[in-house]
Parts: sequence; C-alpha cells; structure tokens
Amino acid sequence: MSRAIRTVLCAALAMVLSLPAAAAEEMTGTDGPGAQILPYLEEHNMNETNCAIGWYDLETGDSWYFGADTYIKAGSMYKLPLVMAVTDKIAAGELDPEGFTRGYQIGQAMEWAIVYSDNDAAQALRYTLAPDKAAYRNYLAAYSGIPLEDLPEEYYSDNRMSPRFMIGTLLYLYEHSDQYGEIIENMKASHPGRYFQSTQGEYEIAHKYGYFEGALNDCAIVYTPRPFLLVVFTKNVSYAEDRLGELCTMMTDYALTLETLPSPDPAPTPAPAPEDPASYCPALPAVAAGVAALK
Repeated sequence: MSRAIRTVLCAALAMVLSLPAAAAEEMTGTDGPGAQILPYLEEHNMNETNCAIGWYDLETGDSWYFGADTYIKAGSMYKLPLVMAVTDKIAAGELDPEGFTRGYQIGQAMEWAIVYSDNDAAQALRYTLAPDKAAYRNYLAAYSGIPLEDLPEEYYSDNRMSPRFMIGTLLYLYEHSDQYGEIIENMKASHPGRYFQSTQGEYEIAHKYGYFEGALNDCAIVYTPRPFLLVVFTKNVSYAEDRLGELCTMMTDYALTLETLPSPDPAPTPAPAPEDPASYCPALPAVAAGVAALK
C-alpha cells in the first residue's frame, strides 16, 4: 500500500472515530409517545390553552413536548429547585442544616417543603436563600439549563414555569443523584397515592406536585426499568388529578414498550483488513501531517 493511500486512510479513520454519537431527538406531535397521548388529550378537552407536557427518556436523551415553552402557574413545584439550591449552599458551607431561619431548623424545613409541601417552611428557605426576588428566581433557574436572558418576565413576576424548565431541573437532579439523594427520597415519600402516583404503584416515583388557583401539576423521575422524567401542567382541567395519574401510567406503558423492543441484529463481522490500521496510523499527529500534505 502506497504512503499516500495510507495517509488518506488514516485521515478517514480519524474522522470516523471523531464523529459524535447520534444526537438525542426532541419530538412533538404524534412522534414518540404523542401517538397515544394526543388522542387522550383530545378526549378530555385538554389542549395548548390548559395543558403542557414534557417527557424525557433518561437512556437515550430523547424527549417529547406538548407546549414545551408554555409557562403555567407552577404552584408548589418551585420548592424542588429551591431545596436543591439550599442543599448546594449547605454543601458549600454557606448554610448550616442545624441552624434556624424564621423559626424553622433549615434541615427540617427542607424535608417539610418536599414531603408535606409546607408553604411556611418553603418561604423560610426562600428568604434565607435570597431576600431579593429576582436573585431568588435566578437561583432556581440555574438548574433548568435555560439561559436567564431566555426566561420570560412572567417567570419572575408570577411563579410560572414550563415543561422545558422543569425537565431541565429534573435532569440535573437525576444526574446529581448522589448530591441530592435526600431530596429524591423525600420526593418518593411525598403524597403517596396522589397525582402521578394515583394510578400505578409498581414503580417508584419521586415527584413534586404544585397547585395554585386552578393549576394542578406534577413533575417526577419515574423509575421504570427504562427510567424517564415527566412533567404535566394543567390549568382548570376537570378531574385534573385523575388526568395526571392516567398520563403517568400511559408514559410508563410507553417506556416499558421501549424497554421490550427487540434489539437490532448485530452488525456482520467485517472482513479482515489487508493490513492492521495501526501499522499505518501510529499517532494522530501523523494524520494531521498527512492531511496537510494533501493540500
């Protein structure tokens, strides 16, 4: 094999090895779980004006949204990133879980804000984190993955959040489970048999619900064999708690379907190369030199 051909093959090999993995797909409409979810929404008079949903496959990074960037009153859902932020302050040595704020021991307030959705405990934490409202909301937004400049004014003025905002927050929580393990355990213990937990108990669900003025929402890590994240916002939807439970069950069934899909046939064994590529591509600098020589 000539030196020029070896140089070209070496460059090609380097390019193949440097290719990124397949990008995760963000789906909408009838793609992914939408084929089952959209008819259900229509049946129960749920649409873009009163509902928003986010789903995220923790194995592939694929997602599905219905109103991804629709901001709806979050209710107590804000308590999840709030307690995450306080946890980080404790880890940084800036707060003491044994210390007190507004009559609450900080560690106890963190537990009560998640397990019982205690408003007074959460407000004590909120003012301890940052008395200034804009600074406090910036703390929460840090976990969403959304740049501050992309957040609408209503996020700051009216405690509104979106499916994309909460999926980002849940993803950060899941990816740092060691750091936030106590939060996740408290989410599992919160309001058993309610909201996402209301129609299926086979798999663990770590969730945080939110309710305020007709808005009833839930967000969760659902620990199926193929775990996923789920966020559902509703606004003045009839039997909203039933809808939350049923949507969680449908998404669980979808995740289980993905888990049981047959694996693709293994790729055929390639024919042996005429020469070991390592013999003509010993190091990456040689690739660069060879490419330069072809110019």
